[in-house]
Amino acid sequence: MQNSLEGMNTVSRSWWTLFLTCALSSGLQGQWVQQTFPYSDGTAGVEFTDKLTGFIFAGDCVYGTTDGGSTWEIRDSCLGSAHPFAVLDSATALYQFGFSVLGTGIRRTTDGGETWVTVDTLPVLYNDFEFVTRDIGYAVGSSANPWETFLRKTTDGGNEWRTVRSFDLTLGILQAISFVSEAEGWAVTNNGTVYHIIDGGLTWTVQDSGSGEALYDVDFVTSDSGWAVGGFFNTPYRRTVDGGQTWESYPWEGRSLGQIRMLNSELGWRIGHCPLVGSCVPFIENTIDGGLTWTEQELIPPPPPLSRFFSISMVDTKLGFVVGVASGVPLLYRTETGGVTSVDNASGRPAGYFLSQNYPNPFNPITDVSFGIGDGGWVTLMIFDLLGREVTRIVNEELAGGTYTRQWDASRHPSGIYFYRLQVGYTEGGLTGDFVETKKLLLLK
Repeated sequence: MQNSLEGMNTVSRSWWTLFLTCALSSGLQGQWVQQTFPYSDGTAGVEFTDKLTGFIFAGDCVYGTTDGGSTWEIRDSCLGSAHPFAVLDSATALYQFGFSVLGTGIRRTTDGGETWVTVDTLPVLYNDFEFVTRDIGYAVGSSANPWETFLRKTTDGGNEWRTVRSFDLTLGILQAISFVSEAEGWAVTNNGTVYHIIDGGLTWTVQDSGSGEALYDVDFVTSDSGWAVGGFFNTPYRRTVDGGQTWESYPWEGRSLGQIRMLNSELGWRIGHCPLVGSCVPFIENTIDGGLTWTEQELIPPPPPLSRFFSISMVDTKLGFVVGVASGVPLLYRTETGGVTSVDNASGRPAGYFLSQNYPNPFNPITDVSFGIGDGGWVTLMIFDLLGREVTRIVNEELAGGTYTRQWDASRHPSGIYFYRLQVGYTEGGLTGDFVETKKLLLLK
């Protein structure tokens, strides 16, 4: 099948060129804009390690880019069903290959996709990979012989795997996992159950049994803040702020959520589609308040009916990629501003004040810090070293109420622990002012 742009006739090409030209000239580049993907393979997953290096895992093959997605090339033999996947860094990645429901193995690269080696041929079907560090990772899935669902672990970057726990399939199939440390994590199943995992997978506790609707993804950024998405008609979204002791469910009839990616406790994105044909098109939504509210972001052009998004990758708070498929034709969207008209200016006034955890963290050498101010005022965002000495001021100006993101380039500073402090309207000496908060960040070179 031809690529969607290659298959256009002259009139369609002219319409697309005019539409995109007008969209970009009118400032719509602030949303998500469709990109050319030069292959007909339906895209299933995307992951970027930095602004230039990324992988797309598709129905048959693995593709790579080293120029931010401007060009793509096949990176491994087309062995079929390149999913699920994990990208550890610009050199190391792995995925499961094969069309059979039993799976056929895991392929792994340590040189950026130039060469791949089959490292695991256990006849199982993996559903998700999650790496806590470059070496320590987990995987969940199911097998037909024996008939069970399982958690497996690696301590050498995915080269060797061992089964930690397995369960009878009558309890549900493990669909996705999220770990905040080697010891603690969460898992969700196709029957809507949320498990809390401790002791590296040895101890499992049911935290929420849900309503039976499948959960497809789970994401925790701290031991307290977590989110789960899925569903077909009802309750596709759940949220916790106490480590899963209580979960808030948000019924949302007629929509299904496939994946969620939170950069910190406040900022994140989720993707979804409508199971009922013609009821809506795939969508991307953004939150700046920890998932209490979500705003649908504009797609240019909108995806056609019968299409679906499968995967989202956010390189930082601004640069992101989403892949999917429309009637067998691959979809690839990109944003350079986090999907909003301007990340650096007010994009909605929060109810109060907040300071987000920097992302990425640890980082080298650039990291983003997002914050929100409800009423505006004089804003100072300072960096301090471990001894309490001021290193630099990222912000020192009057700002209107809104949400902002600033970058710190620490290329001239040594590795170590630093602190960043947000002050709004503060006079320090007299302890007046409206808001002050301090968080820790880690620079690793």
